[in-house]
Amino acid sequence: MKGTVLERPRVAARVELAKKRGMLGLIRVASLVERQSELELSDDQLKKLLAIRSDMIRTKSKISADIRIARLELVHSTANNIGNINPDHARSALKNIYNLRLERKAATVDAFRKATDVLTDEQKSTLRERVRERLSEFESEAEEDFTDID
Repeated sequence: MKGTVLERPRVAARVELAKKRGMLGLIRVASLVERQSELELSDDQLKKLLAIRSDMIRTKSKISADIRIARLELVHSTANNIGNINPDHARSALKNIYNLRLERKAATVDAFRKATDVLTDEQKSTLRERVRERLSEFESEAEEDFTDID
């Protein structure tokens, strides 16, 4: 396969989508750590944020493993019962997978909430301003995307 990973069509499409969703990047614990100097984080705050991020990564990794197991179980169950698939069992397995995915996304939101509890009121205000600025940029980019459709 030639070229870099980013040149692959599927990866490039995901990168473009991530750029369009860029404002969501501000709502991450890592974004707080990356903005250490801008938010004027103390060493203690930084340690707490890194600990929150580590806990989140562990939680999400465990949930990701549970998702892989649930998907494998569904595939094996389907493969072993071709022609005699129990639709209720398949629906139940799919619901379990989607619930696990939701739980994994919720872990990010929970971690961000914990992380913002570490910030001072002034730091929260600064972060709010950055999110609003990025949201404004995002909305402008979205308007430009729609004007290109004409």
